[in-house]
Amino acid sequence: MSKQNVVRAVLILFAGALMVGCGRGVTVATTPLEAPIPRLQRIHMVSAQVGWALSATNLYHTQDGGQRWIQVQVLPLPSQRLMPAQWAFVNPAQAVMVYSRPNGTIVQKETFNSGRTWIRRTIASPFGHFGGSPVPTQITFLTPQHGWLLLAPIQGMNSATGALLNTTNGGASWTVEVNNTTTNATPPLGRAAVQFSSLTEGWLVASATSTTSATLYRTTDAGIQWESEASWIRPDQNSPLIPPIQQRSQVLLPSVLTSRVGIVKGMTLWRSDTAGATWTRTTNLQPVLPAVLNNEDHWVHPDFVSLTTGWAAGPHGLVYTTNGGRNWAVQNMNPKGVTLPTSARIQMIQFFSTRIGTVFVATPHFHQEWLLATTDGGHEWQIVFKKSSLS
Repeated sequence: MSKQNVVRAVLILFAGALMVGCGRGVTVATTPLEAPIPRLQRIHMVSAQVGWALSATNLYHTQDGGQRWIQVQVLPLPSQRLMPAQWAFVNPAQAVMVYSRPNGTIVQKETFNSGRTWIRRTIASPFGHFGGSPVPTQITFLTPQHGWLLLAPIQGMNSATGALLNTTNGGASWTVEVNNTTTNATPPLGRAAVQFSSLTEGWLVASATSTTSATLYRTTDAGIQWESEASWIRPDQNSPLIPPIQQRSQVLLPSVLTSRVGIVKGMTLWRSDTAGATWTRTTNLQPVLPAVLNNEDHWVHPDFVSLTTGWAAGPHGLVYTTNGGRNWAVQNMNPKGVTLPTSARIQMIQFFSTRIGTVFVATPHFHQEWLLATTDGGHEWQIVFKKSSLS
């Protein structure tokens, strides 16, 4: 890699930023670069071979299971955005990034060819003069064309105000589905997480503030109208909001339980066989087994490949279930001949079948990182990629 190539890639991206018109897409070509990989802070595999990775300053792409990474995008500087950028890794070729600039505009960058070229657009704020600068809090896609974007105004991050936008053309344009600018709005979007199981059916876990209990909402018209389905109380509302996992009429709803001082006590799975009309609670996820990787109070979104088989990470390391969460067991994460540090935490779990999956593990501050892969359902692991910034 030459310094000239790095400069060239940065200049191309900078020139593209200057060319953006209001709401008009501008295609920006980038130069993929092979370079020493800095500390990765997030890895998202969309298949056993293809995936995306983020560092503090760059986006990377792999096509060989994570052994080799190619830099495909220079991220916006912190001074160019109000909050961390939100990402949707749609498939092996499509990725979308949205972030807010200090002048109040929402910037969207999207690639359809694994990062070789990018389309840059701006999204108009739905808040007008009510909420000030909008901040993206989540972007998710069900198909390459259909996606949803959650926004909140910067001075209303702990209030009920917020907006839900929808796209049906891959992000070329967005339509406002819900726009709440009052503190008694329904559904509240002060803190929210959304997940769609079909083009019309979706779930919203939302609360008005960080200290009020969350409520589960369901939509059957792609997010235009929402009806309250159930609610539950967490002693500490700072725990993550996790939307349900749905297959046909069966639904699993993970709920993280914490103490009043924020210490994780376990995770409860609420199960519905009636598409959310009625719910039953499974046993709390608190396996009394020796710790494998001590995640302390850190939890990772559970990943289910079916309504019976899934994995999660918590205070006891990587745990799995084969009966829908009624019973859990700890899996040994250490690859053969390697003992991972006890300070290492699981950052990402992604299984593509009951046997094939990957886990991203890192020590605090990402000084050491491992991408692990399994082909037998997590019983044995191999190191695909490792990185250490320690001397």
